[in-house]
Amino acid sequence: MQDLQDKIKLVPIDLQNMPDWYKEKVYPTNKVDTTCAPFIERFQIFMLEGFNYDITTGRPKLAKWIEEMNKLDGYKQTKVLEREKMVEYYQNRFLPVLTLQTIDTFFF
Repeated sequence: MQDLQDKIKLVPIDLQNMPDWYKEKVYPTNKVDTTCAPFIERFQIFMLEGFNYDITTGRPKLAKWIEEMNKLDGYKQTKVLEREKMVEYYQNRFLPVLTLQTIDTFFF
């Protein structure tokens, strides 16, 4: 491990002005989006089933983003297959501590 750490060179990056290699190699367009999509999908399902709240209402960019993610083959592999089991798990895990009042503070 130490040999590997000795070979790693840290390079300072100005996050406001990222170099082209960073944009291409580290954060390519739409690649990191696929890592967020499963969370958004599960959150959308839980909010719709648990609170009857559609997170895309009034958010056309979010709705379009979800629509575009659903077209990607790499994302399709992560889709929730058993919605009911997922919702039941989330309800048991999160609803005892969440109330509509705390939900309102997050979204309104």
